[in-house]
Amino acid sequence: MNSAASTAPEKVHEQQQAKPGLKDRARGVVATWTPPEIWAESRPSLRDIHTYATKGDWTSATGRARTAGVWYGRLVAIPVTAGAYYLAWLAERPSRAIATLVLLVCLWQIPFIRSIASVLLSPLVTT
Repeated sequence: MNSAASTAPEKVHEQQQAKPGLKDRARGVVATWTPPEIWAESRPSLRDIHTYATKGDWTSATGRARTAGVWYGRLVAIPVTAGAYYLAWLAERPSRAIATLVLLVCLWQIPFIRSIASVLLSPLVTT
């Protein structure tokens, strides 16, 4: 009986500690909006981003928030990150950047490509 009485207050104490306080929430907000250290640390892979969206501890295992996060990962985070990673890869070496520029100039000489590109790029350059 004595051991049961001693464990009951411990469970209540653990439940009270599990609730995040205002300081913990503030730290979480600051951590969310602090940019990553890109000088010394590498960025996560696309697989890591997918795993975080599907199994990360940012929300419950099921529910609307998880479903929205998974779809956001599929439709926004992974495609945008992949494009940014490839753009960064091209910019890492001058030879890659020059080869890409030469390829784009050559492709621009093809009338069909030029007309498609002008349609796709016109919303960006028109006012």
